[in-house]
Amino acid sequence: MKKIIKLILGGIAWGCTMFTIIGIIIALIMGQDNSFMMSTSDYIKQAVLSIIIGIGFTVPSIVYDYENISKFLQFTVHMGTGFCIYMICAYMAGWVPTGFGLGAVILSIAFWIIISLAIWFFFYMYYKKEAENINKKLKDN
Repeated sequence: MKKIIKLILGGIAWGCTMFTIIGIIIALIMGQDNSFMMSTSDYIKQAVLSIIIGIGFTVPSIVYDYENISKFLQFTVHMGTGFCIYMICAYMAGWVPTGFGLGAVILSIAFWIIISLAIWFFFYMYYKKEAENINKKLKDN
């Protein structure tokens, strides 16, 4: 239970961080001449959905604690669950550009798959390096 709570809190942090970073990027792209405004209810909806997405990607990572499951299945469960939650939330938030046709929707999905895989890859490399450091310390003792 402690691990789940830690993952939920980490998901909230990730969701808020990504919401802020993406908001800054959008504001920079729009430039100083444009106003970047949304209603209070839209802001709250966007923020809450970002938090849900963060939780949706962090909580399923608990699957990596089960060593009897293949790495591919762990990855599939983790990313599949996270991405399904993302797609539902993104549609609800209006982040999927459905008004621009199927090509724009596919491009949007591909973009977020690439971003999700990049984040996963960096975490994978980080934890792999940590394991190597721990193994090296164990061998030195």
